[in-house]
Amino acid sequence: MDANGAPVAGQSVQFSAAGGGAVLTPNVTTNSSGKAGTTFKIFGSLGDVTVTATATGVGSVSFKVSGRLPTLGEVAGGTLAGTTPQQIDDLS
Repeated sequence: MDANGAPVAGQSVQFSAAGGGAVLTPNVTTNSSGKAGTTFKIFGSLGDVTVTATATGVGSVSFKVSGRLPTLGEVAGGTLAGTTPQQIDDLS
């Protein structure tokens, strides 16, 4: 956001992860609405993984993503938690 709080298009944003996960596209650019997103994957760890988004000259924001064991329904249905990258959108 600019000094007036308006979204900024074309701003470079760097995503990073700590604690058992990975950002699959770490460097992105905000879209015409000033929004940035990326894809994140937890490496089968249980507990919290911290993801941080940093925009040069603007600052950073961090949030936690929690890993968990799959439920019996997910195992039976073939959709194991943490095996599919998750999209992180709309960090405005």
